Amino acid sequence: MKYLQTLFLLFFFIFGSNGKEDEAVSDRFQATGFNDNEIKQFLVKLKRLAQASERKELSLLINYPIKVYDKDNVSVLTITNSKQFLNNYEVVMTERILFTLSCAKFEDLSGTYRGVNISNGALWFANVKRNEEDPWVTKITRINNKKKAKGLWFKQGNCN
Repeated sequence: MKYLQTLFLLFFFIFGSNGKEDEAVSDRFQATGFNDNEIKQFLVKLKRLAQASERKELSLLINYPIKVYDKDNVSVLTITNSKQFLNNYEVVMTERILFTLSCAKFEDLSGTYRGVNISNGALWFANVKRNEEDPWVTKITRINNKKKAKGLWFKQGNCN
């Protein structure tokens, strides 16, 4: 019997637990390439930078080029670098985007093969790299800042 217990423990340590509980992946994030902890950390970072109006730091988290709607809510503006992002910050990071981001909770996020989205697609982030030899880095890949009559993509009012 002791032999079976030892064998079971050995099997468990080899195959059952890798000691990396922080690498757990929720079902809804299986296709994203992220584990839950990575998503939580990036969300916390985004929220902190947005709430502190750390524009320069936020600009470094964008995967350029990125397309957003211009002030007229019709034209598409292509932001190609950090400097352009900073010059167009109010156009890109609208009050509604910032409010939605401030209200975002891990429990409300979802994911697909395109990455993780906040508030049904208001903002997306994913792991990207420019060249094969580059490391994977987490970047904002899409900002849906278009104003919608029914407030789709955006939370409104008070955070729940």
